[in-house]
Amino acid sequence: MPEQQPPRNPDNMSHPDALVWIVNYRASQDFSDAERYTAYPFETLTEEVVHLSNTDKLFNHLLNKLGQFRDYDYLLISGSPLINMIVTQILTATYKLPAINVLIFNGFEGTYYARRISAPE
Repeated sequence: MPEQQPPRNPDNMSHPDALVWIVNYRASQDFSDAERYTAYPFETLTEEVVHLSNTDKLFNHLLNKLGQFRDYDYLLISGSPLINMIVTQILTATYKLPAINVLIFNGFEGTYYARRISAPE
């Protein structure tokens, strides 16, 4: 009997054009399980060590990169909590997204799972 492949997105939130945006890409991390949420290469917002002393510069960098983020894309939570907070603030307050799809790492299983986070109206 052939081996059954897991669904591309077990959380049933998939969109054929969805991208996965990695908040802080580090070469030492394995993001391969997140590939099942997209058919495209990952988008990276920051890479390796990010200096948090100039938050205005970081905010403007992230603001420019996130201009292409769509409501069906995924935000892969990684790196500094401050960077993740700035990213979600930009997406919800500046770009007015009512909800964000996030990928959260399960360290016990070595997999990512998707959740949709929305603010109450």
